[in-house]
Amino acid sequence: VDARPDAKPGFLGIMMRDSEVTLPDGKTATSIMVIQIVQDSAAARAGLQMNDHIVAIDGKDMQPGDTLTDTASARFSEYVRSKPAQAEVELTVFSQRRRTVSKIPITLGERPDALSNSDSYRKTLANDVVKEWLGQEEK
Repeated sequence: VDARPDAKPGFLGIMMRDSEVTLPDGKTATSIMVIQIVQDSAAARAGLQMNDHIVAIDGKDMQPGDTLTDTASARFSEYVRSKPAQAEVELTVFSQRRRTVSKIPITLGERPDALSNSDSYRKTLANDVVKEWLGQEEK
């Protein structure tokens, strides 16, 4: 798909965090764990579920990041945004519930304006991440 200059960046519609998962074949993979799904987003339409682990996109395995800001999640987001809305990507997803790895084709959507312009959305997201991180620190 050629990106038209006016094409909006692709939007999957998940909140995520870097993770690691042991696959059914016993291998450990870097993954993006889905922690929340935006209603009516591309991810919701494709049937992604909370706690699913994305282990590859378009056949490229997730790689652990090198620094605090260069994370698997950041690289994944950048890749998705590099595609225009309506582009198709293929996610390789490990479902812990089903104990299976599936390839899921997803047509990216557009980021809802409410999300891209909303400081409160970003603050809420940042607070959730901090709370989650603090929660993990306490364990």
